[in-house]
Amino acid sequence: MTLLASQATRLRWLFMVASVVACGAPTPTAAPSQVTSRQERPLRDPAESLQRLEDSVTEVESATDPLAGRQLAGVVQALARSVEPLSHASRLRLEALASRIGGAPVRSLPQAGLLKETLQVLLEMLTRVPATPSAERAYHEALRRLAESREQLDELRLLDDQRPQLGEALRAAANATFLARGGEPPFRLATPSTREKVALGPFSEQLARARRDIAEVARIPLMGSRLASARALASLADMIAAADTQQLLTQQVGELRFQATRLERATEASPGRAGWIRAGLRAAVDALTLANGGQRSPWIDEAQRAVVGIDERSAPSFQRAAIQDALRATVDAFAALAPASSRGPSQL
Repeated sequence: MTLLASQATRLRWLFMVASVVACGAPTPTAAPSQVTSRQERPLRDPAESLQRLEDSVTEVESATDPLAGRQLAGVVQALARSVEPLSHASRLRLEALASRIGGAPVRSLPQAGLLKETLQVLLEMLTRVPATPSAERAYHEALRRLAESREQLDELRLLDDQRPQLGEALRAAANATFLARGGEPPFRLATPSTREKVALGPFSEQLARARRDIAEVARIPLMGSRLASARALASLADMIAAADTQQLLTQQVGELRFQATRLERATEASPGRAGWIRAGLRAAVDALTLANGGQRSPWIDEAQRAVVGIDERSAPSFQRAAIQDALRATVDAFAALAPASSRGPSQL
């Protein structure tokens, strides 16, 4: 009897378990509001995000009251959605910054610092985006204006006290984003770029500085070679600008400075850095050819061969010698043709 009772108890227990499985336990489901809060409403039109960006920048610029965190956060959120087709990771970083900006107190110093961080994230991402051939020059100029406008913002001042600089930075950010997406920049930047207006000194002085910066590329440790190469390209740009008395080499100077900015703001793991150095030096050789009246010379040919010797597909760390040779050959060519360079491209 004891055995039969034990078996009966076991059968009743198995029957209860089977009943629960058959009926099914209630499955917790998220309310509709919970689901939609985790998934942002998709855009009906990819261009809609760009229009929102333009509208949000216009709203901030036209505001007469003290700048509210939600307004600035709205611009950053619009930037985040606009860059989604280009970089999902950058969108997430910008959205996090938008949340921090929106939570900052009105008229607080952190707003300026957070905005500068936002523009840095945007600039780092956009410098990795290739421009379409027809808009390459405009895109490079837009990125340079974005970098300059970011530097004009003062982290130790309220944004309300630097509204002109704020407006310039937001317009530059929108213009660069539009161009990266293949659109037309919506804003006119009233403040001209001041980089070329800086007094550079005579050509001989810029040549000497370029030689020093190029020599530094060979001496500096591997981990610092990216910044050293960026400084060398920037010095070459200043040297060419000093020689360009007739302002006919601005395109080549702009290309050099753009590639220098790219290198400066990249990371050691960024792909394409060798190609950026090669593109900058190719622009320098083109400028030298133009400055020499469009005529070739053994010095120019040597510089061109050295530049072509840089492999765009290989990391700079594997071809430091080739990069150093190309930098030296380029500056040597300018030094050898200094009289023609100093006169400027008068024969064009």
